[in-house]
Amino acid sequence: MAVKQQNNTHQKLLLFGAAAAVRLLLFTVFPALPDLLAGRVEVSTPVTSFKRLQEGVFLYTHNVSPYDGGVYHQAPLLLPLFSLFPSPAQAPLATNIFYTIVDLLSANALAQVAESGFASVTRLFASPRKDLKWSSTAIAAGFLFNPFTVLTCIARSTSALTNLFILTAMAKASQGASFTFILSTAFASYFSMHPILLFPPLMVLLYDAKTLKSKTAPNVTSFITTHTLGFAGAIGALLTGSALLMDSWDFLSATYGVRLLLPDLTPNVGLWWYFFIEMFDSFREFFLGVFWLHAASYMPGLTIRLHKQPLFVACCLTGVFAIFTPYPSIADAALYLSLVPMFRHLFPLMRYTFLASASILYTSFLGPAFYHLWIYAGSGNANFFYAITLVWSLGLSIILGDSLYAALRDELDVERPELQALAPTHFQTLNIHHIYKINMAGNKEVSFSPREMEVLALAWQCMETQPKIDMHKLASLTGYTVGSAGVTFGKIKTKIKLLGESLSTDGPTTPKKAGGPGRSKATSTPTSTPKKRGPPTSSSTPAKRARKGARQPTSSPSEDVSAADDDGDDDEDFGGLVDKKVKIKKEEPGFEEGSGFLENGSGSASYGFLDGIENFGGGVGGGRNAATGYRKSVA
Repeated sequence: MAVKQQNNTHQKLLLFGAAAAVRLLLFTVFPALPDLLAGRVEVSTPVTSFKRLQEGVFLYTHNVSPYDGGVYHQAPLLLPLFSLFPSPAQAPLATNIFYTIVDLLSANALAQVAESGFASVTRLFASPRKDLKWSSTAIAAGFLFNPFTVLTCIARSTSALTNLFILTAMAKASQGASFTFILSTAFASYFSMHPILLFPPLMVLLYDAKTLKSKTAPNVTSFITTHTLGFAGAIGALLTGSALLMDSWDFLSATYGVRLLLPDLTPNVGLWWYFFIEMFDSFREFFLGVFWLHAASYMPGLTIRLHKQPLFVACCLTGVFAIFTPYPSIADAALYLSLVPMFRHLFPLMRYTFLASASILYTSFLGPAFYHLWIYAGSGNANFFYAITLVWSLGLSIILGDSLYAALRDELDVERPELQALAPTHFQTLNIHHIYKINMAGNKEVSFSPREMEVLALAWQCMETQPKIDMHKLASLTGYTVGSAGVTFGKIKTKIKLLGESLSTDGPTTPKKAGGPGRSKATSTPTSTPKKRGPPTSSSTPAKRARKGARQPTSSPSEDVSAADDDGDDDEDFGGLVDKKVKIKKEEPGFEEGSGFLENGSGSASYGFLDGIENFGGGVGGGRNAATGYRKSVA
């Protein structure tokens, strides 16, 4: 164990050294790259731009309010921090090292979250695929060498600081450290406001970690009250310190008011800017409320429904931030895409990974091209860039929705393990070319050969009476409800019936005797006794030949109708039923009729579709017409 831990430490040191070297090399070899990326709308937004931060620092150091002029929209405490660094235009090394360290600390926090194991095992839930996971070093490498993370670092966006505090809050919550969790969440919310929505699910994660750590569950009411008051106190302290630094509370409208009211409509990779450019002023307040309500509504629903997996809820909320906040950037997507690999056990259940990956790659290359066509080449318009941002949001939404489906399916596999056998990935349809094996007691196997399956399907068609199934007993043995057991068994018998019919149709038929006795056609005129069969006469022979010709398959619709009408000859087999007028009642088959499951009132079940061809064609009261498939009502 000690050797393995030492190897992991060496791997992390090599990883962090390589990541730092890549960043410092890019800063040094391409000195103009940071300013270029700082001006890209995909990387920098009005509330995270390093250029705007430099403008605010310049005004702050010259005793002018940085919020005058409407350029600087970031937190006040960033001003004294960055005023300590030398001018990036003259000596950028200190700033470059600072952002490199921020990325390394973020990767270390992400590795701690992965090592906690809360991605697959929590206090109330353990995934059946919990052994399917990547190492913490691999997950940290995915974050450090993610192109979006590297570009954010080179552009020196303040989103890197927000991501650092979000990951630190997750790490401390998974370790059960209350004070540092509250402090990290407060700083993340102070810088960007929307991380405040992460507090409830991360508090649930903190509660689980404390319970597992101390083996006793804390009092829920006191736990929630204490941490909520602590979080509110930390936020209040940060805001009060900012007011003392600025000598006023005007920074609230210039920072958080800009995020809430969206006065700056600079293009970005989000969905808000173009919509509100086209919006009439009279509807602006209404749709601002709708958009914010939509973005915030995911938190309570996900936290309640997936309370057993609080870390996954926090991960999903970072994806929501990357799509539905007013000023998203690739830094938000980098954070979300770096958290997703922690849930490696969900990947086998995800269905649209290729589509989502293709969408992200597609927009990553075409987004800058469309923006260039719009702004610089002048051969496009705003629709070009907004269309590609829609595809970008679509790709992230596919990943988010697909992972949510996988998480819910993972919980369902634990709650209903018997459903795993019916999963599409494990289900085999009825096929006579397969050999079916049933595991019996004592590790003995009973195999069904293809020929035996054929005989079984054909024998089912030869049963003189229908088998009575005790659905209550079947439900108890299978773990289903009585209704579910009936529907499931009805589908199985339907497949056996269809297989038997196909075999009997394709197989050799018994030749009919030439000149055999015929049957006279039934009429609607009531008679006291049915007509007796007799030898064929010259007058009946053409009619019989016509009926035989009508039963042969043809492509003519009129001939198909005549073939259906001639099925009325079989009515003689039912005695007095032919004496009554029969009319077709036009009603659609119900759910139970479609499944073949019919209650007979005695606690057992009968399946009408196996009553034979005659009963299907004209059984008393509850039969169906062979030509139309609808039930008959007897006049």
